[in-house]
Amino acid sequence: SAVYASDTGTVTYASWNIYCFGNLIVVNHGNGYETFYAHLSGFNVVPGQIVYQGNLIGYSGNTGCS
Repeated sequence: SAVYASDTGTVTYASWNIYCFGNLIVVNHGNGYETFYAHLSGFNVVPGQIVYQGNLIGYSGNTGCS
């Protein structure tokens, strides 16, 4: 299934995470909030990329300690 950005922000992390999150995307929204999208099967973004609310950022999965 597709995973979409919950709000506009900058991708600060999009890679494998060693702390049980598996494939992880982190979006910094610049207002004191970050969102974490964990256990993904794939990525559709790269670090440094600006995403907008509703953009496709990755795909749900079962990676890490899920």
